[in-house]
Amino acid sequence: MSSYSSSSIYVSLVFEDYGEIVASFDPKIDTVQRLVKSLPFESEVIRWKEEVYFSTPVKVEQASPSTTRVNIGDVAFWPPGNALCLFYGISQPYSEVIPLGFILGPPHLLGEVEEGTKVKVVRHTEEIIAKYKPILDILRDMGFEAAVREWEGEVNVVATGTVVHEGHVYRVPLEISAEDYNIFIEASPIVKYSETVIATGFLKQLKSLLAAFDEIRIDVDEEGYMCLSSAIHFERLRLEKALDQMKKAYVSSLALLGIA
Repeated sequence: MSSYSSSSIYVSLVFEDYGEIVASFDPKIDTVQRLVKSLPFESEVIRWKEEVYFSTPVKVEQASPSTTRVNIGDVAFWPPGNALCLFYGISQPYSEVIPLGFILGPPHLLGEVEEGTKVKVVRHTEEIIAKYKPILDILRDMGFEAAVREWEGEVNVVATGTVVHEGHVYRVPLEISAEDYNIFIEASPIVKYSETVIATGFLKQLKSLLAAFDEIRIDVDEEGYMCLSSAIHFERLRLEKALDQMKKAYVSSLALLGIA
């Protein structure tokens, strides 16, 4: 997992009636280069478990490296179907896939995309909105990969940072919105919120853990998932502090669940 650099290849996956998902691809992978040369192209979504995939014009024999294990947010190529696969949940591939990169920001939004949705795949071009430029600069200075995109009519920044915890590297996907009065940061969902004894107990433990992070709070997103968020006035040092705390708090939350 690499931090932002000019060598990263950003590709936009534009889903009709939904919006844009931005993926970061590793340019050193031959399949990535072949895929980029085929842009733009259009396809139709196929759903399988917690995965969205669709055919591409690229044909690749099974290549190295390949794997049958992926992480949430991974993007891979499936040779038997000449398909691009987006893993937004814990689903694992049907057979070996070629890892290409990962989705910028929270990937769970792909769960909304219906079977048969038309998708256009293009090289990502960024129209810098003035209010987002300083945010992008700070994110990239801190090692996040970040881009501006539109989803369901809302334009915001999606970013992914990394944290090393007990020898393992974890991705921290964020979505950031800027208003005249503040900046709102929301991390990828942790668990579905409910009033069960288990969920209530986890919430209590999580609140205790977050007491160490004065810029981070426990929240619920618009889909009803428990998540971490922050709402701050824009000041460079404060945003840097909130982003640093968010990375640490997110991985600490995963550790609390026993998955980090």
